[in-house]
Amino acid sequence: MSSFREEDVVADVAIDWDRMGLDPAHTAVTDVLTFEDMPHTEGGVQLEVGANLFRMLSIRAAE
Repeated sequence: MSSFREEDVVADVAIDWDRMGLDPAHTAVTDVLTFEDMPHTEGGVQLEVGANLFRMLSIRAAE
């Protein structure tokens, strides 16, 4: 997710878990730059993206 806006934004990112072959209840979502575990729902994930910055996530089956 990237933002080219001049101000920070909060983005709701929809994730089609079925299409990815994942169950959100058994999925780990991690910020790849900070290694922070990201809370997620059946609808996806909400991200704060700084002005002119980007966020990158790792989405994988939980171990």
